[in-house]
Amino acid sequence: MYKRRDFVIGITALGAVNFLRSNAKAQSLKPRRVLLAHGLLGFKKIGSVHYFNGVTDCFDKGCQFITPQVDPAGTIQERAMQLQDAIKHSVPLNELKTGVGIHIVAHSMGGLDARYLVSKRGLNCASWFASVTTISTPHNGSPLADIITGEQQLNLENFKSLDILATAKYWVDFFKAFDKPTSPVDVVKMFSSGGFKQTAADLKTYLLQLFGNPPAAFQELTTTSTKKFNQTYRDFESVP
Repeated sequence: MYKRRDFVIGITALGAVNFLRSNAKAQSLKPRRVLLAHGLLGFKKIGSVHYFNGVTDCFDKGCQFITPQVDPAGTIQERAMQLQDAIKHSVPLNELKTGVGIHIVAHSMGGLDARYLVSKRGLNCASWFASVTTISTPHNGSPLADIITGEQQLNLENFKSLDILATAKYWVDFFKAFDKPTSPVDVVKMFSSGGFKQTAADLKTYLLQLFGNPPAAFQELTTTSTKKFNQTYRDFESVP
């Protein structure tokens, strides 16, 4: 059974390598270049841990990787501009003008950054790119962002699809892992109709402690904001 890391690496390679191969003939400049765009609260490298850990090993040999650090909680526009600057610093200007055919592989919010970078109504850089691959990008918004920004109230409906979270044993084991023993009766009460009000209040306090004032990025990832984004940046300007 694949571990989560293996799955992410595999699915990244599946999309990106196929794009690389399908566009190889149209791209005359060498080496082929791949821009890896990280997601919300992401990073380029922390210690020996890379955000796209192991992903570069899945590509064809001879690729040049551009792996910028952008503002972890910045706006889509700010992050896209930082991606643009990183490309300009990594690729000779004369090659950009002739069309270098960069491949973008973007995770999470990075996919929205990539769309803004490519779009005519954004940074209008479509001519630079051979393909765009987005992985786990909230193109239609994130319910978690809705909750963090207060656009949506947390309720029991949010948990209906998470079957494992509805079992008392899961939460008993969860609290034990943090040296917080509790009983199945307490856990069931926590998610009852009466007890959930307090649970939701506690979770809201936790999120506020974790994020403080929600950064602009969370506002831009709400379902309302991404709906407007999709109406403005409709396509990838003929970039596959």
